[in-house]
Amino acid sequence: MSILLGNFLIGIGTILHSVVWLVQFLMIARAVLSWVSPDPYNPLVQFIHGTTEPILYHIRRYVPPFGMFDMSVLVALFGLYFLDIFLVQSIAEMGARLKLGVLS
Repeated sequence: MSILLGNFLIGIGTILHSVVWLVQFLMIARAVLSWVSPDPYNPLVQFIHGTTEPILYHIRRYVPPFGMFDMSVLVALFGLYFLDIFLVQSIAEMGARLKLGVLS
């Protein structure tokens, strides 16, 4: 039974890691797009903006702009990195320990 739960947690950790990586990639793409002012009607630009804006909106409520620089993307990247290291890797490591029988 612990092998199944261990494999399940490893799988969840792997999927969460991929999701966090994808959101980090979209955040970096959003930052780069803000430098070049692309066509706002481009579907790719709309997708990137639509997926990152809900996260950045909540961060902007607590982190004001620093002069003309919006620091919300940087805060989001640090937060996602912390989430990946702290939560996602912990889930995967717990699954690996369960699989080996260390936590049983």
